[in-house]
Amino acid sequence: LRHALDRGDLELYFQPVVDIAGDRLASIEALIRWNDSVLKAVDPEQLIKVAEETGFILPIDKWVLAEACVQVAAWRTGVAPQLQLSVNVSNAHFRSSDLVESVRGVLADSGLPAAALTIEITENLLMDDSVQILDRLRELTAMGVKLALDDFGTGYSSLAYLKKFQVDTLKIDQTFIRDIATNDGDLALVDAIIAMSKSLGLTVVVEGVETPEQLELLKARGCHLIQGFHFSHPLSVDEMTEYLADEKTGLN
Repeated sequence: LRHALDRGDLELYFQPVVDIAGDRLASIEALIRWNDSVLKAVDPEQLIKVAEETGFILPIDKWVLAEACVQVAAWRTGVAPQLQLSVNVSNAHFRSSDLVESVRGVLADSGLPAAALTIEITENLLMDDSVQILDRLRELTAMGVKLALDDFGTGYSSLAYLKKFQVDTLKIDQTFIRDIATNDGDLALVDAIIAMSKSLGLTVVVEGVETPEQLELLKARGCHLIQGFHFSHPLSVDEMTEYLADEKTGLN
């Protein structure tokens, strides 16, 4: 991992978020992949875990943000003028004093409008309600960047935090979706999250949707923004270019 960036071993993939109400692509999420010559395909969760433990997460974070913004700006110029991008930013990056300037610089260099970028954060970051973290979140939103709370429900969910940190979007974690067709408890939790989100005026994205049964249950509850294998696995740059070039955005 120490040399992976220098060798150009890391690669970006992109997974679509589909608006099933409008039958269109709503946005894409940038995801990092590492296919090492010795280790072969490294599990993405393990990659991030090791990067955080060893202190490599900051340069990787910055690389992902820069590369994703450049690529999406190119797609917006070509095949998808309204394309929206989501990028995960680590808690460690938020604790870095150069976060805001880093984001501002990446947007300026890539030409991607701030309004086209959503930064995904975790609930654990919201627990660190230091003045510095709050200021950085406010600066990003003042810049026009949107905030999404990723894996919602797996951490320390709090309505107070949602209000305080001006989150725009909740992403319901796939652990709540996996068994909703057979588990009334999971379905009830999803119903509660949806109701709460609507009352707070938040956008809801549902992750990990893999089956028609899951999709129908979510559709019946007014969930329109869907991410998961049911529509598409994460795609390489070339695959995503083809997806975007399809006049039906690949939904068929």
